Amino acid sequence: MIRPPVALALALAFSCTLLPSPARGETSRSEGVIIRVDGSLAYIDAGQQQGLMEGDLLDIMSTEILTHPLTGDTLSVTPTAVGALRVRQVFPRFAIGEMVHIEPGQDPMLLPVYRIMDPERMSQVMLYAQRYTYAVAGAGASKRLALIPGLYQFKVGAPVKGWALLGLEAAAFTAGVLSHVQSGNYYENYDKLTTHSVEQFDYQFERANTWHRRRNAALWLAGAVCAYNWIDVFWLGKAPALESGLELGHQGTPLLQLAYRF
Repeated sequence: MIRPPVALALALAFSCTLLPSPARGETSRSEGVIIRVDGSLAYIDAGQQQGLMEGDLLDIMSTEILTHPLTGDTLSVTPTAVGALRVRQVFPRFAIGEMVHIEPGQDPMLLPVYRIMDPERMSQVMLYAQRYTYAVAGAGASKRLALIPGLYQFKVGAPVKGWALLGLEAAAFTAGVLSHVQSGNYYENYDKLTTHSVEQFDYQFERANTWHRRRNAALWLAGAVCAYNWIDVFWLGKAPALESGLELGHQGTPLLQLAYRF
């Protein structure tokens, strides 16, 4: 019978030769090991000589070992992704990465890192990286900027989103004001009509109602932009990701799938 300490050592040695498969994906060989952790920065014992480049996304892997509770025998060794990092600086023999995600309670020290190969895992880690960057940039931005859609996004370095929100809000609000004015004009013309023509009354009343509906739609859109802006400011990077995908059913019918990652 193999004693538990010996079994653990053998399992750890054996796991280093495995090709890990986080999140149903595949990875290549280990790129190195995390040899130092300084806040959100992780130092890796691999660099330019091992082919690492700035911007690379790497999985931080741990090993889950299942042992028999009575005999202590190792039943399975399962590599699991417990975090991810983005390479920021590369030197000949080591690199510095920024941890964009780490599971609660996990210590990345001395854990191996693997280059991400699976597209699904890549998109998930890129989302983590985007949220991390956004959260760091927003740490010094005042939440009062959220009163006007787009200003907070400009402050945290997302100008495209800032222009989109600000432009859409301005367009919707302007359209609402102009529609309100037009609706009022037609209502005023309706009240001032002295003719007995039913067609004129109906025309002015219908046009007033049409512009009134357009005003409501524009103001609802302006309100929706404000609501999205507040969600973007206060919860982006903290809320779980809502992911979507398209798959074919049994009869070839396209089905929309939504996944909520906790």
